[in-house]
Amino acid sequence: METCGKGFSALGVLLCLFACQTPLHADVIYTPKVLYSIPNPYYPSGLFQSVFDFQGQIVGAGTSQAVAYDASGSPISLSSQSSGYYATGALATDGQSQVGDGILVYNGPGHALLWQGSSTSVVDLHPSNMTSSVAYSVSGAYQAGRALDANGNSHAILWNGTAASAIDLTPGGATNAVAYGVGGGQEVGFGTGGTLPSYYSALLWTGSAGSVINLNPAGEFGSVAYATDGSQQVGYVLAGNYHAYLWSGTAASAVDLHPAGYELSIAYGVGNGLQVGYAVNPSIEYNDMAMVWSGSAASAVNLGVLLPSNFADSYALSTDASGDVYGFSYDSNASAFDSIEWVASNVPEPTSISIVLIAAVSLLVRRR
Repeated sequence: METCGKGFSALGVLLCLFACQTPLHADVIYTPKVLYSIPNPYYPSGLFQSVFDFQGQIVGAGTSQAVAYDASGSPISLSSQSSGYYATGALATDGQSQVGDGILVYNGPGHALLWQGSSTSVVDLHPSNMTSSVAYSVSGAYQAGRALDANGNSHAILWNGTAASAIDLTPGGATNAVAYGVGGGQEVGFGTGGTLPSYYSALLWTGSAGSVINLNPAGEFGSVAYATDGSQQVGYVLAGNYHAYLWSGTAASAVDLHPAGYELSIAYGVGNGLQVGYAVNPSIEYNDMAMVWSGSAASAVNLGVLLPSNFADSYALSTDASGDVYGFSYDSNASAFDSIEWVASNVPEPTSISIVLIAAVSLLVRRR
């Protein structure tokens, strides 16, 4: 423990002790664990669109019908042919509900769809005044995505479980907008054209078009936000190349997460104080590497290099309250995608001495 000096009051000494104590935990250690394999032709869909591996629960498309896998790898068919859909695909899950889109006839326009874990639970979210739609994200009662109008312009859409609940989030003056993520009372995505100052701008909403906040950092060419947990938002900024970025509700709060030495990076998920995504290592083959950050570029941890050599590209997409990270990688030995959990250990938590010191400081403050 560092020496705090002399001449402090009792309160000052306790505060100094609290500030100077040496952390009892080293850096977090991540250990990869394969949860299950998904053999072809069942493969995850929606990559680079939204989070689709939620704490080990993957959704996707197989043989033209939506499918989900629970955390143990057991498939859950979301096939909705009996409800009249020619083909369907799932793009995201929150562990309870699934969203994506489907077509009623071959080569027909897509309709945004919502499931509650079974094929018979399907709900068509398609707004009646639009020509096609798709849902990219789900969190609790809410879904987010986009719909195309008769002119081919894209509208960011927020739903609350029914087609009639659709809210157009597209800012006034914007030509196009998409909502990629929903969570914690917020929606995120991007918009283009019109009065937006950049080529395309990451956007944040809280339930209405009028609530929009432009997250694009000043002077940058473009940006997209993919996910929010209600406090932080993540995505990328086109800063020469794609750089993973973190926001806390404003453009001025933007933090460049791009790790030094990597070609590009994108953040796809946020939660529990962590940001997850991937970065490209230009020096090796199969160079997409799952990454996790804790608020800064310097905090980046390459999760991909922790996998055995038979695993190719890897992506991190969600976290849990324990600090574990979830995603997937391609297993060349099995010719299959594997759902991966990177189990966190040595996670910092309040120590007993910290708790005692905080209590003592609180007592002294009350006696002053």
